[in-house]
Amino acid sequence: MNLETIILSKLTQEQKIKHRMFSLIESHSVTQAGVQWRNFALLQPPPQRSSDYPASSFQVPEYEPMRTPKTLKIAEIQARRIAVDWESLGYNITRCHTFNVTICYHYFRGHNESKADCLDMDPKAPQHVVNHLPPYTNVSLKMILTNPEGRKESEETIIQTDEDAPTLPDYEGVDASLNETATTITVLLRPAQAKGAPISAYQIVVEELHPHRTKREAGAMECYQVPVTYQNAMSGGAPYYFAAELPPGNLPEPAPFTVGDNRTYQGFWNPPLAPRKGYNIYFQAMSSVEKETKTQCVRIATK
Repeated sequence: MNLETIILSKLTQEQKIKHRMFSLIESHSVTQAGVQWRNFALLQPPPQRSSDYPASSFQVPEYEPMRTPKTLKIAEIQARRIAVDWESLGYNITRCHTFNVTICYHYFRGHNESKADCLDMDPKAPQHVVNHLPPYTNVSLKMILTNPEGRKESEETIIQTDEDAPTLPDYEGVDASLNETATTITVLLRPAQAKGAPISAYQIVVEELHPHRTKREAGAMECYQVPVTYQNAMSGGAPYYFAAELPPGNLPEPAPFTVGDNRTYQGFWNPPLAPRKGYNIYFQAMSSVEKETKTQCVRIATK
């Protein structure tokens, strides 16, 4: 007689019935364990992945940037701005879909002015503009590419901004005329402020007024870029002539100048003005570097 038979012989009828029911349930659970587990799994969230659990094959791995974009390409250089562009930034360079692009720059001007700054850019834009730079100055630029895994910096690129036109004092609403005769007008010339390149020359331009000719507006305007002597203006029908060209050293501070004094300045004759004609007097400041010339001009008097 085995142990189970002995135990059953000592149970009451009710206990024997419960024992048989339990045995049937246990046997069914064992044979259907796989089915029950699969059904149960559908109702429960998946187990939480530990930190060292390998990433899914569908996720793209992220690494520090492979490199910065290739040498910055200068798209545009002006006196006060530089535009740079670069190659398209794909995953093969950024090594991550989340990244930042920054341009850092610095420059020195003499002993009193220097600046350094970094500008965050739109990562999707292939070009960026650095503004508010000083004219005719060497500016060092470098690009920084960062992602959550690391950063890469490009080598510095040195770019020289263009020179800017000199700045003349504001003559708007100011009568620079000091004295006037039948054939002359004396005006007050004030020195210009150089913007990068030094002042190379000052010019006094005389424009003869005609009733049917459109008057030029005072203030900012298109300057007279082509020097024309009085003789060539008379023979060629030009509406203006250069009455004088003055070296910058001749105007360290405000000084009077007489238009029509019948003298010659740097090869330009300053003839007496015709008493019955009207004239506009323009003052120009010019700066030249290598083969580039910048000119600023303003009308200072009318006779």
